[in-house]
Amino acid sequence: MVDESRLLHSLLYVLGRLDQAEREFHKIFKILWFADISHMRDWGRFITGDDYIKMEYGPVPSYLYDIFKGVRNKNPDFAKYAQIISVQGYRVAPLKPADLDNLSESDIEKLNKSIEDNKGLSMGQLTDKSHGVAWKKSEDNQQINMESIFDEVGMPSSERKLILESEAFTRAFAR
Repeated sequence: MVDESRLLHSLLYVLGRLDQAEREFHKIFKILWFADISHMRDWGRFITGDDYIKMEYGPVPSYLYDIFKGVRNKNPDFAKYAQIISVQGYRVAPLKPADLDNLSESDIEKLNKSIEDNKGLSMGQLTDKSHGVAWKKSEDNQQINMESIFDEVGMPSSERKLILESEAFTRAFAR
């Protein structure tokens, strides 16, 4: 389940640590993917809560991708996001800094690690790196399921069950 505040402030955090030339969809998506799955492995939850879709060049956060396209196309349904980011072509620029009160210490730690590990990689390198177990086990243009992500991060079966039960409980009471 997307935590919109955490997603947006994670995005702003990443954008604030990338050079302008690096702030493109693909790199942002992969940095968030690797931060999210690392956080899932160590803490049992994604940072952003976004659903990832298997696309040709690797996992793509569905909700964030919709935001980028909506802002870029000046869709009035996405006007509130146009106050936070600017999107020109496939480049994204922050219009405000991240509010770190919306991110936990573990969120920031995993985002920093992913930025450091991935910011210097080319699109081809990021694509290859992101075509792991979860991506391979998924259907094109479909959501990458949690079991595949658990397989990718080597999550023990006992922990998988607890995470899935917690996720189901949270979704049952979400609006």
